Amino acid sequence: AVLLEYQMINGSGTAPNLTGIRNTSGIGTVVAGTAGATVAWQHFLDLEAACANANATPVAAAGYLLNSKTKAKAKGVQRGTNLDFIIPGDVRASADGSVTVNTFRAMVTNNLPSNLTKGSSTTVCSAALFGADWAQLVVGLWGGPDVTVDPYTLAATGQVRITLNQFAD
Repeated sequence: AVLLEYQMINGSGTAPNLTGIRNTSGIGTVVAGTAGATVAWQHFLDLEAACANANATPVAAAGYLLNSKTKAKAKGVQRGTNLDFIIPGDVRASADGSVTVNTFRAMVTNNLPSNLTKGSSTTVCSAALFGADWAQLVVGLWGGPDVTVDPYTLAATGQVRITLNQFAD
C-alpha cells in the first residue's frame, strides 16, 4: 500500500511506473522562490487558486496533501502579523488523521517528498499538494497481489525470497 501510494503521488509514468500526480501534465503549479522558501500562508491560497483558475472548483473531497515536515513547519508559521499559525498547535486531528487548513482537509504522508532541490537550496524544499477533488484520483487494480515464495535462490544463506507484484494503473 505504501509503494502504491508513492506511485500515485510520484510515479514517473515510465513503465512499469504509474504516472503520479506530481508528473501529470496540465496540473497548476505554485513555485516558492528561486531557491526554495519556507512554507507560507500564501502558498496554500495560491495552491487553491491554481485549481480554481483551471476551472476545477473545490468540492467536499478537496484538500491538501502535506508531508510531516511541511505540517510541522506550518504549526510554527503565522498566517500574518498577529494572526494564528497556518496549523494552530492546539488543533487535534480528526478521526481520519486530517487537520483543517484554509477551510479544507489536510492529510499527511511521507510519500510526498521533503528533499526537493530548488535552485541552490536543498534545506527548505518540501512539497504540498492541493486537489480540487481527490475523488477523481482513480487507480485501477488488476487482480489481487501476486505472491511468489522462492525457497531456492537464497537457500545457501538459509533465507527465503518472497516477491509480491500488484498490477495497477
